[in-house]
Amino acid sequence: MATDDELAICQMRTIETVLPGGGMDFETALERLGLIDKKYEIIAKKEGMTWLADKINEGYNGRDKMRRIRILEEGDIIELKEGHEIYADVPEHFVFTNRRGCYKLTHHNITIGGNFDYFQGTYIVYKTSLEGGGTGHGPGDVYPNGHRVFCEKKDNPEIKVDFYQSGAFTAMIKNIEPVGKAYRQWVAR
Repeated sequence: MATDDELAICQMRTIETVLPGGGMDFETALERLGLIDKKYEIIAKKEGMTWLADKINEGYNGRDKMRRIRILEEGDIIELKEGHEIYADVPEHFVFTNRRGCYKLTHHNITIGGNFDYFQGTYIVYKTSLEGGGTGHGPGDVYPNGHRVFCEKKDNPEIKVDFYQSGAFTAMIKNIEPVGKAYRQWVAR
């Protein structure tokens, strides 16, 4: 019967052979095979697979880092500040050079500040979801879903913005701490 270490080496050899150009990213394969652990990093180094050992190290360090990031939930109150990247409805005039004088709204990524200074302030998270992933044009161009946060401005609920906390998106605010908690009350008539 094979030992745990021998089984891990076999799995690593499979990854080394099959995955390059195979459509699945290394991190996902390592996670699914249960190889994201310091022990397997050491085994990979011993077997001469230093590139794989580096991927394993990135995997468990990245996973531990993600565990420390506070994922926002409905009701969290947050502060959005200058420099934060968000998606918001803004006039095309401010986003596209060929749309000067056009104030039709478009949902676009912006950086808070300058013309968009009014987006600074306190917001209440009203919805979150795991979405937005997809594929690119080349083999292995797989983009995972991200944790998307939708919020409305506390002093003006008409102003709504959204951003991602994870994934591969333009408007990302990975580590943002809530400053309070809001509760919604439903009243039956």
